Amino acid sequence: MPGTLKVQIISHTKVLYTAECLSVTLPTSTGQITILPNHTALVTLLAMGQVGLKLTDTQAKEMLIAGGAASFAANNLTILTEDGVASDELIKEEIDTALANARDHRTSTLDPAELIQLEKQLRFELFKKKFVQD
Repeated sequence: MPGTLKVQIISHTKVLYTAECLSVTLPTSTGQITILPNHTALVTLLAMGQVGLKLTDTQAKEMLIAGGAASFAANNLTILTEDGVASDELIKEEIDTALANARDHRTSTLDPAELIQLEKQLRFELFKKKFVQD
């Protein structure tokens, strides 16, 4: 499809989303950037935040990611993230359960690496919760 870029959002366990897009807005570590077709090649760190995907002139999709990295070249954008979810797939009860579990585990005896991972998970669940408030 001319005038588009191929986007893949990948976690360490699976491909989260694949699409042809007109543009993609990324939450980089220094602020938001928008990638258009034929953008110059780049590699950037990503902050926890929203990835805005413009699929067509009338369709858009929003993904929430837990940070990571993005690489763009030859109209192919690859986003690597520890965790991600489409904002329209968020379920309040699942987020509340994940938050309760993370908080319960935080009080248990964990080694420093496990504690860091738990804190990352807790921050991402709190971030997701902002999008499902009643």
